[in-house]
Amino acid sequence: MQVDPKKIAIFLEVAKEGSVTKAAEKLFRTQSAVTHQIRSLETELGVELFDRQHRKIVLTKEGQRLKKQAEPIIHQLSDLCSQFLESNEAVQETIRVGLRQDIHSIVIPKVFEPFTEAYPNVRVEFVSSDDATLESMLGDHQIDFAFIVVFRDKQRFHSKSSFSYTERVYCRRNCETDVKTNEDLADGKLIDFSPGFQCFKSYFQKFQPGLVKALDQKKPRYTAPNHSVVVELLKGSDSFGLLPDFFASNHDDVRPLLADQRMNVRVDLAWNKSDYLRQFEQDLVSMAEKLELR
Repeated sequence: MQVDPKKIAIFLEVAKEGSVTKAAEKLFRTQSAVTHQIRSLETELGVELFDRQHRKIVLTKEGQRLKKQAEPIIHQLSDLCSQFLESNEAVQETIRVGLRQDIHSIVIPKVFEPFTEAYPNVRVEFVSSDDATLESMLGDHQIDFAFIVVFRDKQRFHSKSSFSYTERVYCRRNCETDVKTNEDLADGKLIDFSPGFQCFKSYFQKFQPGLVKALDQKKPRYTAPNHSVVVELLKGSDSFGLLPDFFASNHDDVRPLLADQRMNVRVDLAWNKSDYLRQFEQDLVSMAEKLELR
């Protein structure tokens, strides 16, 4: 009989913390998932590893024996993996990350540039799409992580809040426009990050849901790859585009339109509940949590 080393690693973390809850937090897993793995390991070994009669669970004699024998083996495996990662001949890991086009310019320099410096042997592949498609791809294990703004079923995943910002519609500074309502705006020349108006649909869903369907009858005046391009397009036309306020504040050539309508955008990093995060993946989650907008 072979025992999954992941179960042993989870057992050692629970033994170290003396708490399933604390171990689950360290492992980026749910408490129920950790409990399931421990009970599965006990069933496979035919022994009880923890005494659960105490408020703080403690190791049984069998648990102490397993801990004593397993710890040096797990440490040796960890050291061996570290040596391979540090070697130029190490097998390169690959993670696939999904994110909306409009947050590329925020996430990549602030999270993935330092991440790839810390883990040069981990290749990151990016997939750009709308929230619904990214959520579907994540659920089907086509990608490993996704930065998502609007979930359809958030309970399917683990998620951590990464960052948030306010967003408004902007136009060029000297733009002469008669736009005074959302209806006027929906009839205007809009710049979005996808042909399907993924960003403006979210905007109208918040401020005037009845206009969302109207966008299905038109196409964006321009489709931009990032916020910098939106600014350049605004400067050269009488179009309207969504920009984060922190980003637009650095550009004197644009001004807000319908200035009192601010949309709060919260971005979460999500991954599947069934996934056991490796150390570099845990570090990626931590980096995303600490992202600061300036």
